[in-house]
Amino acid sequence: MRVANYSLSGIPFGGVGTGSFELRADGKAYEWWIFNNGPWTSTQENRKLEFLDDKALFFALRVKHGNRVLVRLLRRGAYELGANPYTMPWLKQVEQIVMEGEPPLARFEYLDEQLPVNVTLTAFSPFIPLDIKNSSLPAAVFVFRLENKSDEEVEVSLLMGLANPFTYVNRGYIGRSEKFEAENLVGIELSGREVPSSSPAFGGGMSLAVIGNC
Repeated sequence: MRVANYSLSGIPFGGVGTGSFELRADGKAYEWWIFNNGPWTSTQENRKLEFLDDKALFFALRVKHGNRVLVRLLRRGAYELGANPYTMPWLKQVEQIVMEGEPPLARFEYLDEQLPVNVTLTAFSPFIPLDIKNSSLPAAVFVFRLENKSDEEVEVSLLMGLANPFTYVNRGYIGRSEKFEAENLVGIELSGREVPSSSPAFGGGMSLAVIGNC
């Protein structure tokens, strides 16, 4: 499957039996069924619970080329995340996204004539035939590749944003975000307090981490 700026189909990510979310060709994440909130739950009320939506996760790129600085959201949509030309003219979206989907992999090309770098993303969840343990990890991996297409040195920064699901929805929960570090890894743990035991998200949490030289 190869699509460009088309948002009605995507590739799901998540371990076997752990729920999933979906990345589509507009660069957004949809269908957050990772909180025991899917249509397979026992009550009709739980089926309506939404903790995250298509604005909850995003990637952004900052490039400094000579004296020029460019900032791009790696997604497509009308005035995404405040990228309004009347209020934030410096914050723009990439011109086009091309996605190739071959489950469990999805590859994204972010196309923009003004950028001095080529930007691609390969996203996947572990899926290893005959290895149930590692194929059931509730994780998604995002690998970016940046290639300088100019003859000059460029400075590049990548940003990933992920909302805390316990404060993103107005359900009276108290969200908690804590930094953690390990060998060759740094991240943020997202959890919630005062979550009632009747909630599908009781006892749950999420983490966002960067592997490598941070």
